[in-house]
Formats: sequence, C-alpha cells, structure tokens
Amino acid sequence: MRITVLTVPGCPNAPLVEDRLSRALDGRAVEVERVEVGDGEQAARLGMTGSPTVLIDGVDPCAVPGAAASLSCRLYRGPDGRAEGAPSVADLRRALTDAEAGGDGDCPPTDAVGRGGQGRLAPLAVGLRAIQQALLRHFAATGHSPTLEDLEAAAAAQGRTAPEVVADLAADDFLALDDHGRIRAAYPFSALPTAHQVRLASGIEVYSRCAIDALGIPDMLGTDAVITSAIPVTGDTITVTSTGGQTTWLRAPRRRPVQRVEELLLACVLRDWRLLLFEERVRLALDDLAERGASVLADQAGGDGERHHGDPGRRMQD
Repeated sequence: MRITVLTVPGCPNAPLVEDRLSRALDGRAVEVERVEVGDGEQAARLGMTGSPTVLIDGVDPCAVPGAAASLSCRLYRGPDGRAEGAPSVADLRRALTDAEAGGDGDCPPTDAVGRGGQGRLAPLAVGLRAIQQALLRHFAATGHSPTLEDLEAAAAAQGRTAPEVVADLAADDFLALDDHGRIRAAYPFSALPTAHQVRLASGIEVYSRCAIDALGIPDMLGTDAVITSAIPVTGDTITVTSTGGQTTWLRAPRRRPVQRVEELLLACVLRDWRLLLFEERVRLALDDLAERGASVLADQAGGDGERHHGDPGRRMQD
C-alpha cells in the first residue's frame, strides 16, 4: 500500500492531516509520500481537489463526485457534523482497512455542505442569512469576531437564539468555531491573525483565511483597502492596494535566502502575484467571491450592488 499526501505550500491543515494519518496507520509499515503541489496542472494530474488530499494507492477515498482539481482549502465533514481541515481518524482507518481488504477504500461522503466543489453559497434560510450578515458587518466594523451576546438581538429578530443560529451556520460551514464555541472564522474573515491582513479605508484591520479571500474583501465591502500577504515558500511580503476597484501590487525585498533548488524554482514561479494565484482561475474566483459576498451583504438592502468606496457601513446598511 502506498499513501500520498498532497498539499499546497504552507497549507495550514498539513500538520492536522499528518497527525490523523499517523494515528490511523497505528504503526502499519506503509510508504507515505508527501507532495507539495504548485500549480493547477499538477493538481489535475495528481488528482488533488483541494489541500490537503490523501491518496491510497493513487485513489482519493474521500473524493466528491464531480469535484474539479483545485488548489483551494479542502474541508471534510467530521464525526460531529462540523467541517474540518482533514479526514477524521475514523474515516482514514476505515479507508485503510477497506483498501487492505481489496476494496476501493471509500470514505463516507465528506463534502462539507454538499457543494461538490462549486463554492460556498449564501444560506437560504432567512434567519441564517440575517445572522451571517450581522457577523460580516461586525468583522468589518470592529476587526474582530462577535460574541454570542453581540448577535443575540439579530437572532431574536428572527425568533431564534444566537447559539442556535451560530451552531447551524457552523454545521453548514459558513463559519468555524473553536473548542469553546467561539467564532474563529466567518468566511472570508479570520478572528485569528494570519499571513493575510487587510487594512480597510476606515482604518479597521482584518485578517482572512487565505490570499484569495483577502483579495475579495474590498469588493465584497465596496471599499478601498491595502492587503498585505506573504508567500508561503519564501516568506516574501506582497502588498496589494485596491482603489476604486483597481489593484496594484508591490513585492518587498526577499526576507531570507532560498536554501533549496526546489524552493528556488518555486520562488521563480511565484515571483508575480498573479502567477502565485494562478491567473485566470483566481480572477474567476474573485469575481465569484465578490458577487456572492455583495449579494449576502446587500440582501436586506435590496441587493442593488452599488459600490460605496471608503465606507463599508453604507454598503451594509439595511
């Protein structure tokens, strides 16, 4: 049996999948190959539909039918129904045991909310959408995640309690909670510091889960912003300025010398921000993110889609 772990450089869930795989193997003498995937062509060739992807004898046991090759973060359904960044230990054990017995090693369905790799859509239920709007407004206005008390009034207006609605949103992967039930992410925002920081025209600074989310925040809020991000392989900093819907970028001097030939080659590929984000795939993703984000935030305001640069509060008014 041969196991291959596919990740993008700097994948935040790489340590998690390594730990769970080690526990699932439980001492089995199995060859484990770790491959960092640097572009969409390589992802398609290797069968990677998100990072991380685990292959058993070249087959993804947790594959979602119809999912396209992707370099984005991949989510899996955990035993408690929450979305997680790696297959559960139980699912990996089941897949390994099945593969050893000559089966196909399939995991249970693991697409976080049945999206089939087609992106995160706005919640359909009115109450959930209202709370999601309140969450995003709070992040944009304060730079940090709201508490349940902050959301109670919005939830009460929908005849719900904040804990109920937050739990529903977490179960459907619209936000992520920590072990204490506190909100640690409401896409595209992160409550924890990351390598991707966005300074809004209002002066508020927020963090995002990934570079693509960071690039989508100015359009989603209808505001100018300065985005600072780091290339995972080299640690170099890139600053992207979004003004009036137009972006310019500046790369800071290299923070450290490249130590390995593999790093040098990848650094050459990543020398341009647009190449780092894989050009056309990213432009399409940003357009989709901006459209869906604007729809979510403008829903209660009638969704007229008008941009209001420099004042995210205007875009988010009911």
